[in-house]
Amino acid sequence: MQDASRNPALWDDNNHYRRSLLRIMLWLMAAIALGLSLSNLSSHKSLGFILAEAGIGLYCLLFLARLKTIQHLRCWTTLLITLAFTIISYGIYSKALFADGFYWLMLLPPMSLLFNGLLVGGILSALFGVVGIGIMGHSLRMPDQSIDIPLFVNASVCYLLIWAICHVCEYRRIRVVRKLRDIASRDPLTGIYNRLHLEDVFSLLVQQHQQGAKSFALLLLDIDYFKRLNDQFGHSAGDQVLRELAARLKQICMKNDWRFRVGGEEFCILLPDCDRELAQSMAESLRQNVQRQPVQFHQQALPFTVSIGIAIWQQDGDDFDALYRQADQRLYHAKRCGRNRTVVAIGNSPRMTTDVDSQQT
Repeated sequence: MQDASRNPALWDDNNHYRRSLLRIMLWLMAAIALGLSLSNLSSHKSLGFILAEAGIGLYCLLFLARLKTIQHLRCWTTLLITLAFTIISYGIYSKALFADGFYWLMLLPPMSLLFNGLLVGGILSALFGVVGIGIMGHSLRMPDQSIDIPLFVNASVCYLLIWAICHVCEYRRIRVVRKLRDIASRDPLTGIYNRLHLEDVFSLLVQQHQQGAKSFALLLLDIDYFKRLNDQFGHSAGDQVLRELAARLKQICMKNDWRFRVGGEEFCILLPDCDRELAQSMAESLRQNVQRQPVQFHQQALPFTVSIGIAIWQQDGDDFDALYRQADQRLYHAKRCGRNRTVVAIGNSPRMTTDVDSQQT
């Protein structure tokens, strides 16, 4: 099975959960910041602090306006959390917030972890806690100008507990989400990725290969006469053949290749940084391996073969539907021409057609 860490990032800029959460939090923060600035204006508090509160409210509104199209989401969220911490720290230091500034400081760990993920959010919230509590201890001195040790210790322990609880909850949430995503994206019989995950990985490869001059290949392969095999030996034998083919794909494919089961007996392979000749060579190695080694089922050899259609990104199509359709047409051509063969182009195409003749099964 492929490493789950190669899945598209859980906290990437297009993560729907993250943007939905941000939209709610930004509306709340904008309303609270602007409301507090108006309230503090009427109570004649520090003008600088009032302007800072209004500024973060306006930043939240600007963030909301660009949330759907923004590219560097983590930079924007990091700046938002940093601005919030700066205003809270300034309020504590200037005594504009007095002791209630600590309550606002306690909101930073959950916000930072939710907005920036486990690693960046955890580091930022820990750093903010150390600096913020240090500022609070310096500002709220005893009458003799000594630090209030009990207050400092209680604040530190309380912040540490909040930070630890938020960290553990976010860690468990990420593990659950990754597990559910992995379950949803894998075929339960063979353990390789399913059709649902194919288009996501295709989009990821397009983004990676647009930055360079290399292409990638899409291979569609289908087990020949699979229905006949099921009818003759039973569905348990058919399941064993599917599992064995998935295992052969893992043996032959490189570490960075992606393998999918896209239908009953149909599989797909995505080969990054691969041209037509390399894709043809890999497909032929797979086809010959399958032909030479029957599957063992209850001490009985089950011979089977595969037909393969190949399409190359940009040469045969730029988008998923076009490339998949080309590979599917070549797979269908391989079936029509006798099965157990690899097709990289069809008849009248100016590109070379490769049909590897072999005994029909």
